[in-house]
Amino acid sequence: MKKCNTELMKDLKAIKELIVSAIEWEQRNSTMTYGEGDRETIPNEYDYARSTQELASLQQQERTIKARLAVSNATTKVNGYDMTIAEALVYLAQLSQNKDRLVRLANREKLVRGSTSRYSSNTEYTKACYDIAKAKEDLAKLNQAIANLQMAIDRTNLTNLIEIG
Repeated sequence: MKKCNTELMKDLKAIKELIVSAIEWEQRNSTMTYGEGDRETIPNEYDYARSTQELASLQQQERTIKARLAVSNATTKVNGYDMTIAEALVYLAQLSQNKDRLVRLANREKLVRGSTSRYSSNTEYTKACYDIAKAKEDLAKLNQAIANLQMAIDRTNLTNLIEIG
């Protein structure tokens, strides 16, 4: 059987939720509290061995899926880009860092009148030492590049099939 990367990521999320649920269930049911004089206790369905085995099985499934995704991410090229999914994800993070920088630069005013300096009675001005319009233009191009790369990664994750069986 084959599944695409996106399906495996959804499977991985579901397994992680099952692991959290199993641990929470165990925390609620692995102990029992009763009063000193109580002779009868409420039956408890907790079984340490079974709980341990179920958790180990879920964790094995998690490792298997993560390993398959890691191989896929390291070897599958993103359509339209000369890089693997893993490289594209790193590049996407770098572009996002660049975007944060350009947002700051693009949103500045060319000249801002400040208050008087504590060192003199003269009014201070802060002047941008770059072309703000160019920063805005570069930001628009970068936003488009991020969108294009994200779409290419998503498309690759939907069309790349991995043998799981």
